[in-house]
Amino acid sequence: MAERRPKIACLLTENDENFTPEARRRLAEEFEWLPNRLGRQMNDQEKLAFCHDADCIIAGRSGGGLPGELYSAAARLKLIAVVGGTVRQIRPHEALEKGIAIINTPAGMQEAVAEYTLALMLMALRDIPYFIDQMKMGRKWQARRPYYNLTGKTVGLVGLGLIARRLVELLQPFHAKILVYDPFLDGDIIRSIGAEPVELDYLLSHSHIVSLHAGLTESTYHMIGKREIALMPPYTILINTARGALIDEEALVERLRRGDLVAALNVYEKEPLPVDHPLHQVPNAILTPHSAGKSMDTYRIQSESLVEDILRFFAGEKPHFLVTREMLERMT
Repeated sequence: MAERRPKIACLLTENDENFTPEARRRLAEEFEWLPNRLGRQMNDQEKLAFCHDADCIIAGRSGGGLPGELYSAAARLKLIAVVGGTVRQIRPHEALEKGIAIINTPAGMQEAVAEYTLALMLMALRDIPYFIDQMKMGRKWQARRPYYNLTGKTVGLVGLGLIARRLVELLQPFHAKILVYDPFLDGDIIRSIGAEPVELDYLLSHSHIVSLHAGLTESTYHMIGKREIALMPPYTILINTARGALIDEEALVERLRRGDLVAALNVYEKEPLPVDHPLHQVPNAILTPHSAGKSMDTYRIQSESLVEDILRFFAGEKPHFLVTREMLERMT
């Protein structure tokens, strides 16, 4: 009698570009492959029926969350594979309590978000979006605030995960001084990449550019509030490509209205950003949609990463990106 192949239930819709067709084909060759052919996100009851005898579930943005009853109902379930970095939607603590392993793809967006963050720095330093608008409207090329080079500036990074570490590498040709606030890391680790470990208040008050790279947890919610924003010197550039709720947007708008702070944002507390949000009304805010990680290369990298770790798991090897209880304390 042939040995039963592990069954993989993919909750992602078939048109979800975050998980490539090639990745799906590879898994279909190696496992019993169960795709979501509904063309939409399943409801909770559909997920329970779809996944009840699965050995592995592939989850992600288009798949939505997992119902609480799933971990008791799916007796064969051994692994949840999440496309993307955040695992909050799959009830990770419940999964780990049941002995179910979790993997994700944190390195998938590393390059794309780091590059995007660097691009925001350069755009904000030289006010490039403003000058593009002036050119298109046929207006004078008149500066509206001081402009600076990136070379030799002090860049403060709040959080030193994979994206921030790649950003440090990208900043090397600019000879920037790097300050890092990350309470989860030993100072020697920060120094080993050529950065200086500091407290948050020092970073905010001594950086030309402040870039946020922390996960969103109870302790980091609105960690950049009115007091913290007041610490930033005139014409500091505040960049957020992490999570919108790290910043108290009301306090940020108040400072932006003074005209002596620049914000370059890719994430917001409420998404999509409402059309009547006051951030739209302040000229010194560069606003882009939550898309820093979106690129064809990102989709390929994270798909390949997930496939490799699924193969490793069912071959009895340790996956590269295994989520642990300790990691959940600081993950978004």
